[in-house]
Amino acid sequence: MTQIADAELERLQMLELQAAQHGPLTPVHILIEIAELRNKVHKGPTPERKIFLNQLDYDFVMNVVAAALVRLSALESALQTSTKRRDLVLLGIAVMIFAVLVLLLLQK
Repeated sequence: MTQIADAELERLQMLELQAAQHGPLTPVHILIEIAELRNKVHKGPTPERKIFLNQLDYDFVMNVVAAALVRLSALESALQTSTKRRDLVLLGIAVMIFAVLVLLLLQK
């Protein structure tokens, strides 16, 4: 391995540790960098790579959605709105997230 590849692998391991520590509160920029580094580290035009990349895409989307929902819950609890209005807003957001996930899964 080259020095660059070693450095990228080391950076990937550090970011994965940070993501594990933050859980669903992992900042999106960390998730994006993890996806980019995994793509660089695991190169090769094999069928296994395609399955691996599909799993990475799925994991990335699920992590971003989880992080967004956690942040949304924090925002929702900070808002002083009526229960009925708040529930409708959260339901609308959940429906939009679900629709995006379905569309992403149908593209594969």
